[in-house]
Amino acid sequence: MEFSHGHTQDSQFPVSYSTLAPEALAAWLEVAYGINGCECSFILRGVGDTYLVHNVASKYILRVYRHGLRTRAHVERETDLLDKLRESGVSVSFPLRDVDGKLINVLHAPEGDRLAVLFSFAEGRSFHLMSDEQLTSLGKEVATYHTISAREVPVAGDRVFTTETMLHEPLRRVRPYFASAPEDLRWLEESFAKIEAKINRTDTSAFGSGFIQFDLLPKNYHFDAGNRVTLFDFDFLGHGWLLLDLMTFWVHIQLDIHVGRQPKEEGERSFMVFVEAYRSVRPISDTELELIPWISLGFWIFYMGFHESHDGFYGFVKEPAHLKVRMGLIRGLLKGYL
Repeated sequence: MEFSHGHTQDSQFPVSYSTLAPEALAAWLEVAYGINGCECSFILRGVGDTYLVHNVASKYILRVYRHGLRTRAHVERETDLLDKLRESGVSVSFPLRDVDGKLINVLHAPEGDRLAVLFSFAEGRSFHLMSDEQLTSLGKEVATYHTISAREVPVAGDRVFTTETMLHEPLRRVRPYFASAPEDLRWLEESFAKIEAKINRTDTSAFGSGFIQFDLLPKNYHFDAGNRVTLFDFDFLGHGWLLLDLMTFWVHIQLDIHVGRQPKEEGERSFMVFVEAYRSVRPISDTELELIPWISLGFWIFYMGFHESHDGFYGFVKEPAHLKVRMGLIRGLLKGYL
């Protein structure tokens, strides 16, 4: 029997996204990294696939990036920066070198080559509601990593965060899906104009810049029993204003307030505990903080554009009912700001 595009019943059908077998990965890790008695289990599908790797002595995290989703240059920028952060004493989940000294390996999957990186394990767990001690630990660690990342010079091909890449470019990608929500589209366009007018009225010449994570949500850092924080998941690493990392943490606080997880006053106080801890390590001006609510729309629209191109998040943008709910959330969070 013949199928379309020349495929027969007995031929291998093309694959767009495979799941690599944990048992085979464990055998490969034993050789490539010298992890004796290695066991591997699949734990998460996202921007890439995440596996828990362990033996009797240690635990690790293996990230296998999707074919075609991230360039090797992007992954190299991530691993190089994390390696520098480790060398500088920043508490991050860092890439580990294989027996040949490589940070990045290539695995030949059915859909094409996939990049793989083994990371140190971040002990502890995530907390949605953080104690003052945890907020202080997080603020200081983010400021310390910013001090290092601000020294790195962007080059051609690096991801950059600007109003173009956070607002306009992703909206162009998702605009067709707003045919069912024209009023929401108008609100976005009007909000973009307000944001850019606000930025144009602001002296941004002294704003700190560097490489940022752009996803400082609780799922991306663990606190151990002593409330020491470890940062991880730098998939969206790019260059931009450092305040954008603080903005993504502010988005987390606003979500907690919005869903009733904590009162508005407590949420605002928690954010300032984090900010003051950050300021104890490196400065950030009130002018930069003032811009955070305005530019936070860039967080939502940037990820909306990403979701449009990532089949694992199909419904967030392409289903009218889901899009309406998402826009209702965004507009509710920014009511009073835009």
